[in-house]
Amino acid sequence: MTTKNSSAMQKNNNLTVLRGIFIIMIVLHHLGLYEGGGSLGVAFFFMLGGFALSLGYYDKVCKSDFSFLQYFRRRCEKFFPLHWFCLLAILPLSLRPIIKGIGNISDTILTLIPNALLLQSLIPIKSVYFSFNAVSWYLSATMILSVLFPCIVKGLNKLSDRSKIVTLIIILSAYFILVCFLPIEYRHQILYINPFVRVVDFIIGIYLFLLYRKITTYEQAIGYPNRLIVVISLMMIILA
Repeated sequence: MTTKNSSAMQKNNNLTVLRGIFIIMIVLHHLGLYEGGGSLGVAFFFMLGGFALSLGYYDKVCKSDFSFLQYFRRRCEKFFPLHWFCLLAILPLSLRPIIKGIGNISDTILTLIPNALLLQSLIPIKSVYFSFNAVSWYLSATMILSVLFPCIVKGLNKLSDRSKIVTLIIILSAYFILVCFLPIEYRHQILYINPFVRVVDFIIGIYLFLLYRKITTYEQAIGYPNRLIVVISLMMIILA
């Protein structure tokens, strides 16, 4: 086995362990055993999404021959088949009230369209973003963020290291102001669900990738697991 393959395997193992830990935290939240597990776990997965996507595509996006259409097609192939399968599986249960005459078919259709297109997380109405397969709101937000990813990367790639830091400070400051002044009744659909706010977590993941890559250019004696531990430690500090 080559060193490159060994490093890739180590990377996947570390990320798989992390995913498992935070999935357990989310499950504990839904079981009512750990209240903070939901928001903490979801924030982690958005950060991990930015980090993992950067691992595979950051340098590719920066190249002049990068094809957004090809990238978008691959994202669609990854997200939509599973989503549509789950949607079709749960659709009969969702249509049961209509069959019984106590539901509104027009409202169901209007809800189904954004859900089928993975756009439900953009609509700040609980009956829409939690419609049908409720957890697909996360898939919707992730799909939208992955579409925004090339634009974010191209923008960051034009900045100097100092400008990147200033940009991150501005983003975090704007988020802090939003958290402080947003009325409580709007926090769930805006802070927790909306992808244009969750992009903050996503961007932090991209910055952690840039930090990871910066570390790798220094001492070659530092093994991959040690470099990853540095990034993971920072991720945990941010979440805390």
